[in-house]
Amino acid sequence: MKKINKLILFIVSFLIIISTFITVIDFVSFDRNFYDLQYEKLNVYNTIGISSKELDIVTDKLLGYIKDDYKDIKVIANINGVNREVFNERETLHMVDVKNLYLDAINIRNLSILLSASFLILYFILNKKIDFYDFFKSFKSSFLFILFSILGISVYAYTDFYDFWMNFHYIFFTNDLFILNPNTDILIMMVPQQFFMNLVFKIIFYFIISITLIFIILYLLGRKTNDKYRVV
Repeated sequence: MKKINKLILFIVSFLIIISTFITVIDFVSFDRNFYDLQYEKLNVYNTIGISSKELDIVTDKLLGYIKDDYKDIKVIANINGVNREVFNERETLHMVDVKNLYLDAINIRNLSILLSASFLILYFILNKKIDFYDFFKSFKSSFLFILFSILGISVYAYTDFYDFWMNFHYIFFTNDLFILNPNTDILIMMVPQQFFMNLVFKIIFYFIISITLIFIILYLLGRKTNDKYRVV
């Protein structure tokens, strides 16, 4: 029974970390204030030749499409004095891949939450209680592994973000549609490499804060409900 309990809590800990990570990505990636700040900081309006009002409309359409609120990303905007369709065929096809990746991630997040709740219920049925001391120990192992992994990834991304970002795309995409022309393709003008670098490090920061809070909560719950938890 003890081995089964450890396995269940390990699985729950892993699923909590996965669901937290995807939730953070979802929250940060769709934070419109972040987009507005980056557009100003990176001089995106002048680079594209578009007004802030029109870029807001384009951004809302783009993000809404990724969330499956729209069936396509077709949008007309005034760019350098000319009314034109914003995204070309290559950009449109790449966004199909991005949308599918996002929706798959959300499904994984939702499934992880459902499974973690189910395993906790199973644990409770088997033990008539939840031992937060053992839960903390299990989460602690996963927490430390993830923390050091994230730190390693952060060093890699900070040292050579271009290589990091390209490898990310090679892992998660099966084509090269993500390779766009920064001189002609509006999508890459909207979100250049520096934008994604700032986005990635914000995600990492929020994720570390989130799992650290979970770590602290489990520690406090265990310390409150179990005397042996006083020695960690």
